[in-house]
Amino acid sequence: MDGVKRNILSPQGILAEDVFAHVCHGLTQSRFVAPRALAFYRAATNSDDGTPLTENTAVMPFLGKRFGMWPSDNLKEAQALSVIGFFAASVHPAHGHIGRPARYTADESAFPGIQAMGKKTFHEYLKQIDGMYAGREWLGDAYSVLDAYAFVFYTWGVKRELPVAELKNYTALAQRMAQRPAVQRVMADEGVTL
Repeated sequence: MDGVKRNILSPQGILAEDVFAHVCHGLTQSRFVAPRALAFYRAATNSDDGTPLTENTAVMPFLGKRFGMWPSDNLKEAQALSVIGFFAASVHPAHGHIGRPARYTADESAFPGIQAMGKKTFHEYLKQIDGMYAGREWLGDAYSVLDAYAFVFYTWGVKRELPVAELKNYTALAQRMAQRPAVQRVMADEGVTL
């Protein structure tokens, strides 16, 4: 942690870290409603003009830019988009195979195989994320939506009883994240443990 409390308040009075922690934590069964019709459900939100946004590849950059948690440099933005793409198109769906095998087949006898492969694949992706944190505190130059999204996967690894503690760089991120007051609140609200 950089030693500076980075709770950024939006003009509407929304604590940005609370928003990211709730959105990134995948609240698919409940809603976090913020002022001015910023409602988040399954990583969906309304843009400033009320146009709905869905999918993490759109929502994360939108919120990151809105709250100053997204790179402004063109190359760094492209790199951040690459990470968001990897998370949304590879890591996140791999976890879906574990918890929701019915999305992939109606044949319940195939569920165990889908779940086992999903768990193996998800664990491999967590190892890749561990490598992405090697020698660095954050995935970008500073704390951003990338780190909030990455943290969710770590907590899912804990939930799935994967040996995430062996992932030293990733575990260091999780410990930094768990020190953030907004993350502590969401973890308490959602019953998330490390």
